[in-house]
Amino acid sequence: MLLQEVKSDWQQLQGWFKERFQDSDLLKWQEASKMWARDQLVGESVEEFVTALQKMAKTAGVDDTMLCYSVMRGLRRELCLYMIQSRATTLADVVKAAKVAEVTTGDQLSPERGQMRP
Repeated sequence: MLLQEVKSDWQQLQGWFKERFQDSDLLKWQEASKMWARDQLVGESVEEFVTALQKMAKTAGVDDTMLCYSVMRGLRRELCLYMIQSRATTLADVVKAAKVAEVTTGDQLSPERGQMRP
């Protein structure tokens, strides 16, 4: 319960709010660790994989450069090889190259059935 003096003082209210709702350093560390340990699953699209990592990166406070490296590290081998050959350097380039590799290798799922496309 908030004390009346905290409610009436804007600075105190902001401080209380940040203390109560801001992510702790422990949570940030845990999310960053999960992000670096996360590998793309068989049957998981590039889009799904990158979205999961972006959520972790946001919670951990990780910048786009580190997110890009984490995506590169976690891509499935056959997609990673194509991405490396494309010389992608930004997150957008990495995602684009991985999506092209996904289509090229036929390694994508049909969203309607959850099965491999012919």
